[in-house]
Amino acid sequence: MDTTDISIIIPSLNEESNISETLSEISKNKSICNPQVIIVDNGSTDRTVSIAESLGATVLIYPEASIGELRNIGVLSAKNEIIAFIDADITLDKKWFQEIINQKAALEKNPLILTGNRVLPPNRNFISTYWFSKLSNKKTKQNYINSGNLITTKETFKIVGGFSQQLKTSEDYDFCQKAIKLGATINPNPNFVAWHRGYPENIFEFIRRESWHGSEDTRSLTNIVKSKTALIALLNLIFFLGSIILSFALLSVTPIAIYAIFLAVTSVSIVVLKIGSDPVSSVPASSLIAAAYLTGRSIAYVKNFGRHRATEFSDRQATLK
Repeated sequence: MDTTDISIIIPSLNEESNISETLSEISKNKSICNPQVIIVDNGSTDRTVSIAESLGATVLIYPEASIGELRNIGVLSAKNEIIAFIDADITLDKKWFQEIINQKAALEKNPLILTGNRVLPPNRNFISTYWFSKLSNKKTKQNYINSGNLITTKETFKIVGGFSQQLKTSEDYDFCQKAIKLGATINPNPNFVAWHRGYPENIFEFIRRESWHGSEDTRSLTNIVKSKTALIALLNLIFFLGSIILSFALLSVTPIAIYAIFLAVTSVSIVVLKIGSDPVSSVPASSLIAAAYLTGRSIAYVKNFGRHRATEFSDRQATLK
């Protein structure tokens, strides 16, 4: 048995329906690689903790921690130099463990590396076929690796200073950008095959997912300016609201028709930039999903505005008391 020096860190919260499969698949591949598995739980009220413990994982419980803090806490308990971050609903393929063996020497020789790969959808449906699978197969240069399947070293982690503990989402993107600025290399590896069981099954789940992912980018003016996606989503929201107002004011559907053209052109552009246009026959379907993607990111502004308003109201109430 190869006792490859690697620690796998998994944040969790009420994952009893997922954690057993995730840990069982890791256990099945112990003949290839026998990693240290650390579950950092965010205060689950279901059987996540007991299941994880029964399957041999080290379990740490921190109910008040942010997602970035959970990962940082996991690293503090990691015994090994090579660290892998995955999510609780990830299935690691046998190829993943074989590739860890293959890449061990390279990671030890040059520890300033972030590797891993995009996670793959396990099921074939409209969204996975025309969006997630195409994103996973894209060959262009990537500037970050999602923390659902991110592999690096303690040295890189220490140089970066860990994940931001203030961010509620996009903490993996933030981590990768800091690492790049400090001299680390992003090196995606398609042999690190991981399947994500938590992908949305329909367009409404997809929009909800993207509104959550966009929440951090729309939280402040600084974040908006730094994100091209947030800027495009803001333009889309302004254009949409403006078309509705003008349609009522002019008693005409023309403004809405113009907005529809804008949305169609923007959606096709997103597909070409994020996925590519090969084959051309798939562009219309991918563009429909891109429109939903843009809708979700635009909704993030509305959700954040409501959240800020609620916070301001609470603050005023506290002052009055």
